[in-house]
Amino acid sequence: MSVDSADIRIAVLCGSVRPGNYTGKAAALVLEELHKYPDIAVDVIDPAGLDLPLPGVGPVSAAVREMQQKVTDATGVVFVTPEYHGSFSSVTKLIIDNMGCDRGNQGAGAPPQCLLPRGQHSSARPGIGGKREGGI
Repeated sequence: MSVDSADIRIAVLCGSVRPGNYTGKAAALVLEELHKYPDIAVDVIDPAGLDLPLPGVGPVSAAVREMQQKVTDATGVVFVTPEYHGSFSSVTKLIIDNMGCDRGNQGAGAPPQCLLPRGQHSSARPGIGGKREGGI
């Protein structure tokens, strides 16, 4: 099956731009698993290569429009983000701000989304089997 005709398309976004960051390593594990399934197309979105403007400032670049289109076309989104003091990173927030969607107005065609920040100081609660689960 070709990537263009895949029934499942997953957009993987990395919420950190620091060189050698653990978020990128976690994203690499996700990509390794997804690439085991030839019927799943994967679009990787790395914010380090995007010129993300501050909210409400400047025109939207072609790279930002391409990011928005990849997320819109996705069946699902994996958003890998570091966790800082119980919340997600500023890079993650900047990506969200540049998605071009209004809060609560995702539309019928929007892919399912969930942010699950994990970390030592997470607000996560113990889950099933003693594993820690959490999110926003």
